[in-house]
Amino acid sequence: MTLPTAAISWLLSWQLPHQTLELVTAAALAALAVFVSYWTLWQIRRRFLNAPVEAQGKSVLITGRMSMPASMTYCMSKHASTSLADSLRRQYYDRGVHISTVEPGAYRTPMANHDTMAETLRKDLSLLPARVRSGISDHSLGSLRKSSDVLYSSIMRDDSQEAVNVMKSAVRDLVPKVYYRAGGLEDILLRRLYEVVPAEVTDEVVHMIRKVARAARRKA
Repeated sequence: MTLPTAAISWLLSWQLPHQTLELVTAAALAALAVFVSYWTLWQIRRRFLNAPVEAQGKSVLITGRMSMPASMTYCMSKHASTSLADSLRRQYYDRGVHISTVEPGAYRTPMANHDTMAETLRKDLSLLPARVRSGISDHSLGSLRKSSDVLYSSIMRDDSQEAVNVMKSAVRDLVPKVYYRAGGLEDILLRRLYEVVPAEVTDEVVHMIRKVARAARRKA
């Protein structure tokens, strides 16, 4: 269903004002990217799921539940993976199969490097049609890059081994948990913000964090 939705959104976008055009086109591209990411994961799970079912073993998926600005496609794919894990666990609940998820959080890795992310953004923009690209101002791109740099730098942790250790536990535990989560106190609070607090409040908090990030960047 994702692919037709993306295609329809793409076609409709050409009939809309340029600001809405930018939004709808971004959503369509994101939907297509999620379709590719999620479909690949599902195909792997579908082909190899018989092994843990027959052996009453375990399956571990890397997922996430947070939705952050400037990471729409990544967050969408992680939400889809979470839903897949929850559905599989409930489907095979009485078959002795353990389905666990690992939510590693945010860590400073080469992939999350600011320069790398900026280069990825540049390449993605180059793939857009000229008409769509012309509706995205350099000022808005600069603001996005700056605020995202400060925002993600403030929540990223340095020791990625923490996430590796959690993944090891998910694989090795004789009685595995449903959810494994890496990180510290900040990560716990951030996850609670997304899980418990009303969405309207979460939106406002994230917006305020971005405003603070922009202000801090201007002073730097």
